[in-house]
Amino acid sequence: MYCCTKYESSYPAAMGSALAACGEYVSKGSLVLMYALCSASMLIVNKWALLHFPVPAMVTLLQCGSTALIVVLVRATGLLKVEPVSWSVVRSFLSVPVLFALALYTSSQLLHYADAGLQILIRTTTPVVVCIADHLIMGYELPSARSAAALFGLLGGAAFYFRIETHITPAAVFWGALYFISISVEMVWVKSVINRVPMSTWIRVLITNAVTALFLTPFCLLQPERGKLVERLRGTVPPTLVGAAAVTTSCIAGFALSFFGFKLRESVSATTFTFVGVVCKFATVLVNQMIWVHHGSSVGAAVLCTSILLSTMYVAPKKVESAYADTSEKPSLTDPARGRLQQIEAADVDDDDAHDENSMLVVRSIVAEPVRGAAGKGAHGAASAADGGPNGDERRASDCCRCEPSR
Repeated sequence: MYCCTKYESSYPAAMGSALAACGEYVSKGSLVLMYALCSASMLIVNKWALLHFPVPAMVTLLQCGSTALIVVLVRATGLLKVEPVSWSVVRSFLSVPVLFALALYTSSQLLHYADAGLQILIRTTTPVVVCIADHLIMGYELPSARSAAALFGLLGGAAFYFRIETHITPAAVFWGALYFISISVEMVWVKSVINRVPMSTWIRVLITNAVTALFLTPFCLLQPERGKLVERLRGTVPPTLVGAAAVTTSCIAGFALSFFGFKLRESVSATTFTFVGVVCKFATVLVNQMIWVHHGSSVGAAVLCTSILLSTMYVAPKKVESAYADTSEKPSLTDPARGRLQQIEAADVDDDDAHDENSMLVVRSIVAEPVRGAAGKGAHGAASAADGGPNGDERRASDCCRCEPSR
């Protein structure tokens, strides 16, 4: 009888693990690229839309409403298989659209009272708060000395920018502070909810944008939003094709950003997601300086680029090992096979290597269980289970070939 060697039996599993890791890398790389393109262009598109339609709450409402409508229409046509939405699911995910709405509204108000550079700089300082929250809430390690230097460099760049940009108004400072608080809380809390509440990406996009649209509706009726909206509706300020194109483009960009944003959040930590958003602002700064008249000074742009470069030096800390990582708490190979199967089912392991390893533990438990039972029960069945019996040698040889070829 041929007995495969240990290396021959593990080679297919190792090859499958390498292919799976390669696929995961390509998938995450594609998500990072798509999210970076959407995030870098969204700020410019929003500024373009607000120049022709200066009603921030209404622009945000149109973006969220159109995104939710796209998901509903695609689902109704049967092109997209989406699980049904119940009130319990919406309630468990309700905090996400509320924070999302606050972040969007404060961002649009900040763009209305300041240039895009100020919003970019505020976004670059959010990793300072996110990394601390990751440590306290998500269980990540504290930043290293290099990472701490990068974070303090961001704070220094922010202080220097406020010093040289003297045209910043009190309204811009007010909305900038609100935007900083809302976006920092949103980054960490949304990741924690995604980890705790399982659902598809399309449902997250639908619930978030639909609830956000409802949440932003009252803001469209407040002053000065209402006065600007009434002027457009009455025809006092005639609409233009360029304005309609700008708003439509912002809606399309908002849909893409929402989808790829949730997909990326599912794959990476809150700190990594924040830094991806920060680094992709390079293109935003360059485009903002090239095509807009409404931008800061060249010195301010240099400070922005320096701050973003410092942010790329930050190395995200690893997650602290859980208490289960201690080998003394891991189940031994002598545990019952039934408990091992229940453990695998409860863990719902997706990784092929981990699944193969757990399966090997189950088989070994099944093989070892009769031996333990024979040793403890006495004479009846002990001989056939351990050494004696008509089929004992054949069974052990078969088990050796299937499970432990190295013996």
